[in-house]
Amino acid sequence: MLTGTLGRSRVYRSWRASAVDVRTADGQPTWLSTDGEVATAESRFVHGKHPHALVVYRKADASQTGDVAARRAAQSGDRSEGG
Repeated sequence: MLTGTLGRSRVYRSWRASAVDVRTADGQPTWLSTDGEVATAESRFVHGKHPHALVVYRKADASQTGDVAARRAAQSGDRSEGG
């Protein structure tokens, strides 16, 4: 990152692993995006990888972003996305 702030971010984490065990919090199937393709996956899966970087993006938790509107929507059970 050009600004040099990534290492000080409270929400960024970095580690080395040969696989990642993914489980959804609600036990429901989840949406995945790989190389621009969108697909669904089971509520739990293990993804193995070659020894190169794997970038994983996920929707930010309102408690981590400080987004008051998103936090209120999450507390009220509103899962719709605006826009």
